[in-house]
Amino acid sequence: MALQKRSILNRLVTEVPEGLPVTSAWLGERLGASRQLVRAYVQNQWLANPCRGVYVRNLDKLTWLTALVGVQRVAGLSCFPGGVTALQLLGYAHYLPMGAGSEVVLGGTDAPPPWLNRLDLPVSFRALGRRLFATPDSGLVPHPVPGLEETLRVPSPPRAMLEVLSEVEDEASFTAAYELFEGLTSLNPTEVRALLLDCTHIKAKRLFLLMADRAGVAWGRKLEDGEFDLGSGKREVVRGGRLNRRFGVTVPEGFHD
Repeated sequence: MALQKRSILNRLVTEVPEGLPVTSAWLGERLGASRQLVRAYVQNQWLANPCRGVYVRNLDKLTWLTALVGVQRVAGLSCFPGGVTALQLLGYAHYLPMGAGSEVVLGGTDAPPPWLNRLDLPVSFRALGRRLFATPDSGLVPHPVPGLEETLRVPSPPRAMLEVLSEVEDEASFTAAYELFEGLTSLNPTEVRALLLDCTHIKAKRLFLLMADRAGVAWGRKLEDGEFDLGSGKREVVRGGRLNRRFGVTVPEGFHD
């Protein structure tokens, strides 16, 4: 029995990186650790127990990024940093803060597990709350996480931008989105085309093409409006704005035809 416990402890140290949250169910299924044994690990400080049913090796290394790696790896959920949060991670929104009190936008087809919000982290989480792509994994790329060998799946820049545009609802959010868009100067038009074809959110696609045209990005000139399903009828994006006839959306003064 002592040898078995030592084997489980060795696997715990080997298979659970410091800062990565795991659940009691995962410890039981993956390592064969009983609840009694897990409690002993907590008492001996091999594990910390930041909230009910969740355990971490070295609580000081727990961050919202390592927590989301745990959501993807341990919980097996399609849940990742999305929208403006993804653009920040990828280096396209340097001027936006990501310190204590920041909001982390979550994309994906799955809601985050309840334990994520019970962790004592200096950020709040907000889900996008809508499905934007016919293929859920379209445009997801691996992103390194400090302190972990494992990567976190996050949206590529064009997918993250489409997620941002899906939430534009007034002049302020339109302007903020365009400022982010202006930084997307070196996208791959083949990748962008594939994402636009897979995207099911009409407003986001119209705004994406409008901003590509407005920003004059070289990759945007390789896209044809007629390739994509842009729906029919007008979309009031900015209340009281002027209609951009080409894309059928109301936009702030200065963005119309």
